[in-house]
Amino acid sequence: SVSELIVMTASHTLLGPEIRAKLHEGVADLYHTLDSCFTPLHFLFEWLPLPSYYASDRAHAELDSIFGAVIAERRKRVDEKHTDMLDALMASRYKNGEPLSDKHVGNMLIALLMAGQHTSAATTTWALLNLAANPDVVANVRAEVATVMGDVPTTADLPVPSFEDVKSFDALDHIVRETLRIRSPLVQVMRKVIKSVAVPNTDYVIPAGNYIVASPIISATDEKYYTDAEAWVPARWATASDEPQDKATTDYGFGATTTSARSPTLPFGAGRHRCIGEQFAYLQIKTILYVLLSRFDFELDPKRGMPPRNFNSMVVLPEGPVLCRY
Repeated sequence: SVSELIVMTASHTLLGPEIRAKLHEGVADLYHTLDSCFTPLHFLFEWLPLPSYYASDRAHAELDSIFGAVIAERRKRVDEKHTDMLDALMASRYKNGEPLSDKHVGNMLIALLMAGQHTSAATTTWALLNLAANPDVVANVRAEVATVMGDVPTTADLPVPSFEDVKSFDALDHIVRETLRIRSPLVQVMRKVIKSVAVPNTDYVIPAGNYIVASPIISATDEKYYTDAEAWVPARWATASDEPQDKATTDYGFGATTTSARSPTLPFGAGRHRCIGEQFAYLQIKTILYVLLSRFDFELDPKRGMPPRNFNSMVVLPEGPVLCRY
């Protein structure tokens, strides 16, 4: 499944080879179980004795055991140097100078994969479904890839693209951007009100301590910003005039990310709390699409067509099962 593919590639790339070696096929299911608890019911009534609560606790305990074993092994090899998030977290300290406990490191690792697993899996899935319905877009991607990589075979000797190669795949970049615009996996952004704020042109005042929830998918599909806004058209991102957003960027130590909240599309949030995994998400999804489109043709089941969205969890996925021919 796409979820399993995302977990396995992200774990090896970000967290290190030991964690990837420890993960099994069921890990994606464990994360799915955790994700299923991100519902209003669980937030409001966290004490309810429901089967889904117990399942989530069991999934967390199993993941905690997996990551805990890896951390313990890494602690024994203190002379080894690694360039991954596990090493970075193990070397980190709180503001008071105390190091992170192994328990906290493990929870951070769980959260790190949790943050990107279902969002990237959902985006990849929606992209593939739309590509299956738009063979002309697939042809454009393959033409661009052939220009960058040379003739790409459909066998196991598929050329491995460099980081710069993946960055130069503009057509794939446009596909990811358009998919995030029209099928964003996260449909709400929540912020806590630090100081009471008056809503412009109204008599309303939002008191400090409350939360504001916005839904960026409203502006992302507004005809005021995008022509034919409900249609999946990756080519709209090919020209600057079709990209009505502020290009302001900053680097928090994990690669440059756009920061402006003025964009009508905010799939990664905005400001200092914007998702730091934005650049990795593009890299991962574009690489996966490169491999799949180079090896397979996809076609939607004509009896089912494009599936509707399932809004019952925090991450918006297609209502399954989704069938494709390939």
